[in-house]
Amino acid sequence: MKLLLSVIFLIFSISSVFSQNATMLITPYKDSNCKNSGGGVGYGYVTEAAYANLIQQFGDFNDVVLFTQSTDGNQLKMSVLSADGSPLSVEVLTLGQCSYSKYFNNYFIAALNADLPSPSIQFNYMADESSFGSDCSVEVKDSFAFVTNGTTVNISNDENAIVETQQFTCVNDVPFLKVCRGKSCKTSEITSCFENQSYQATCVN
Repeated sequence: MKLLLSVIFLIFSISSVFSQNATMLITPYKDSNCKNSGGGVGYGYVTEAAYANLIQQFGDFNDVVLFTQSTDGNQLKMSVLSADGSPLSVEVLTLGQCSYSKYFNNYFIAALNADLPSPSIQFNYMADESSFGSDCSVEVKDSFAFVTNGTTVNISNDENAIVETQQFTCVNDVPFLKVCRGKSCKTSEITSCFENQSYQATCVN
């Protein structure tokens, strides 16, 4: 009996450790069947880490995305909040199912401990100088954004007019960014704080 209780306790302990380290992955897809990943920006965060579910919207300095899992664990609310905290969009994704986001104009699958599409570029957030004294000096592990290789992201102004496009590619495990503003384009390797944004980029295969 003691042996059985010890085994049960061990299994419970192991399960607890894994649940505490669970990562929620919100993967974008190009099609309504969610067969072809890409076409937009995905997000991920460690579910048990404080505030990890509040992530700066990729390519936007003002807005954040708040992910909140339902009590039964079957749904994920995706709220886009402006700088003053007011909601710009509130949508619900069903875990493990292909769901459409009107705000992001993309299909997504939200799932726990899913694998990143391969190849992808993962962007880990960096702490800013206001908190740590030097710009982008501390990498945040608990939340991140990602795009599949070759993804193009449109950057809009306050009037929702596209002011530039950013295309992300991995070449020999080195991340590159092609930025186009009008007819002018420039391609460069992505360093720790590219284009004045606080991200560190890593190619994931």
